[in-house]
Amino acid sequence: MKKNMQLSVLMHLRYICMAFIIAFGFITLIATGGCGGGGGTPAPGPGVTTVSGTAAAGLPIVGTINIRGSNGSISSSAIESDGSFSVDILALTAPFVMWAEGMSGGKFVRLYSCIAGGGIANVTPATNMIMAMALGDDPATVYADGSTAGAPDFGAIETAKQQIAVRLESVFANMNMPEDFDLMNGSFEANGEGFDALLDTVDMTYDATDKKVAIKDKVTDTTLFEKEVDTGITSVD
Repeated sequence: MKKNMQLSVLMHLRYICMAFIIAFGFITLIATGGCGGGGGTPAPGPGVTTVSGTAAAGLPIVGTINIRGSNGSISSSAIESDGSFSVDILALTAPFVMWAEGMSGGKFVRLYSCIAGGGIANVTPATNMIMAMALGDDPATVYADGSTAGAPDFGAIETAKQQIAVRLESVFANMNMPEDFDLMNGSFEANGEGFDALLDTVDMTYDATDKKVAIKDKVTDTTLFEKEVDTGITSVD
């Protein structure tokens, strides 16, 4: 009799524990957003709420990084002395147009870039050239003060990156850089090595009169790439 009562109590306690576990799991499910079929957008992680990178034109750009969302809002931040930056984009709507302005090597520069969402995006003469090719015009003209123009087509951005990367293959090899280094979104430091050394080795320019972009090797004094941008993007040849 006593043994049966003990078993009964143990079973009762077991049922209570199971009920508690089920209830706790249900409450947790509600608190974290419900079932998988709800179609909600997951909360962004820390890496998605900022845009970070390096602003350099050989030497770091000492000045300000600005990021404008498609909703017209702008977030700005001072660029660190080593050219690095990180900007909160919580108040902005993707995609983003970026520009860095300040002094680099004793000269005032204003260079452009873009990114589809949070993550890594640099601002350099290379990104400025890619923007010119994708836009078919000088980014400084398209994004003049007061402009509300949005980011260029990202398909055109990718094509421009490929075209430039092909012409820089030999330079990448000489710098011991990976062949697949991303000219806009690849991580680098403005320390005179790797991609930063490449920025010191080549000139990347846009001629507003002829509407041409050009890459010139400073060491060999040869033109690696030249293209008119008013006709838009073409495939890699």
